[in-house]
Amino acid sequence: MVHGSEMSLTADLISQTLVEHDRDYKSSGVGRVLNNVDNAIDRFTGTVQNARAVLKRSNTDEWDTERLLNAHYYQNHAESIALEAGDPARMPVPLSESRWMIRLMSEIRTAADRSAERQGATIDAGAITGDAE
Repeated sequence: MVHGSEMSLTADLISQTLVEHDRDYKSSGVGRVLNNVDNAIDRFTGTVQNARAVLKRSNTDEWDTERLLNAHYYQNHAESIALEAGDPARMPVPLSESRWMIRLMSEIRTAADRSAERQGATIDAGAITGDAE
């Protein structure tokens, strides 16, 4: 989600759709209904655009079509050019940032695993004592 001063956007990378939230949908029941209609229209429009791009890709191998169908195309393309040139300075994300992000994600996963283990231990202890539902 991206929030701005005039609207918010939800970018769904999996379905490759963009949903605009340009009204205060929380203020009333009617606003929530209109928000749902807007979401449905935005998703339908995005789906039609994706279907057209898939059909176009089957007929042509243009860069613009590939860019539309692959959410990571820009970064992959820039990395390919930097690797071919042997120039790490042309990488879209410096290696130091990449390493930092990998370490951060690893720490998050470790913390989540510890949390899951603690919850599992509580549930197992309850089952042993007969306190579990």
